[in-house]
Amino acid sequence: MTRVARQKNSTRSQRLRRRKRYSVNVKRLLLIMLSLMVLALLIITLFSSPTFAIRKVLVTGNTLVPAKEVLQRVNFVMGGNVFLIKEEEVAAALKQNPIVATAHLRRKLPTTLLVQVIERKPHFVLNTGTALYEVDPGGLPYRLVKTADPNLSMIVCRIPGRVIPGKSLTAPAFVSARNCLLMAESRKVFGTVKITIDPTGYLCLNVQDRYQVKIGQSDQLAEKLDVAKRVVEQVSEFRQRGLYIDVTCPREPAFKLRDQ
Repeated sequence: MTRVARQKNSTRSQRLRRRKRYSVNVKRLLLIMLSLMVLALLIITLFSSPTFAIRKVLVTGNTLVPAKEVLQRVNFVMGGNVFLIKEEEVAAALKQNPIVATAHLRRKLPTTLLVQVIERKPHFVLNTGTALYEVDPGGLPYRLVKTADPNLSMIVCRIPGRVIPGKSLTAPAFVSARNCLLMAESRKVFGTVKITIDPTGYLCLNVQDRYQVKIGQSDQLAEKLDVAKRVVEQVSEFRQRGLYIDVTCPREPAFKLRDQ
């Protein structure tokens, strides 16, 4: 075979390979376009079909908030598409009750929405002198109560103006007392406490009605609590007979035991 003939055959083969690749690419492109069209049709069906319209809402996780109230607040979801309801919108509606911290959604196809209510948990009780409020770990009063849970610590503090559940408190006395509580808890020796703060800012920590820690003003608070902790841990009889620890001047602390 001559050189010219070989070149013609090679050129012909290259053209055939290009045509074959082009044909394969066109088929792939058509297959991809068909898949996208099917997917788009499926999405449109899911989001617009009455088959997936919400007809039932089930409530879980609620202890303090009645299920009836939850259903009333989320009634706007009824008839909506089960896939299009946004969790943040449901949570925002439920958080109008300050007891609710947030909410989560699950879907039970085709027409049921499951709403899990997450209620706030109390960290301590605020006693304003006229009312009792449960306060969450973030310092937010969220619930008015008639009696205090004895297993919770308490802050006794007068608050200027009105305490509104769900609204943060910025009163300096409350802030100081809460800081004192948080620091006392971090020392892990005082247990459940009652902290009082008077109008002058004088702090006193009462440990389960057994002994007092007289703190005074909130300056040097960490140092004062560390001194009180050392007394509790190092004075052998203090846990049983302790009456008070005075750390108003942390460099010259004092303590007293009950008479036997």
